[in-house]
Amino acid sequence: MGMFDYVNYRADCWKCGTPLAKFQSKDGSCELKILEPHDVDYFYSNCNSCNAWNEFHVERECVVKNIRQAG
Repeated sequence: MGMFDYVNYRADCWKCGTPLAKFQSKDGSCELKILEPHDVDYFYSNCNSCNAWNEFHVERECVVKNIRQAG
C-alpha cells in the first residue's frame, strides 16, 4: 500500500516557472493510483528547481445537464 496517489496535472511552479508534473494527493485511496484533479480536494508538488511548495485546492461547481419532471 502506498502513502498517496498521483494526480494527472501539469502546471508551472508559481515561484520560478519550472514545469511540474509529479503532483500527489492523500484524498484518494493512497494506493499510488493516478487520479484526475476532480477526484480530489487538494494536490501538491515540490519544485525540484527552487524547492517551492505548489499546492492546489479543487473547487467544484454543480452543473445541471437535464431536469425531468417527477411523476
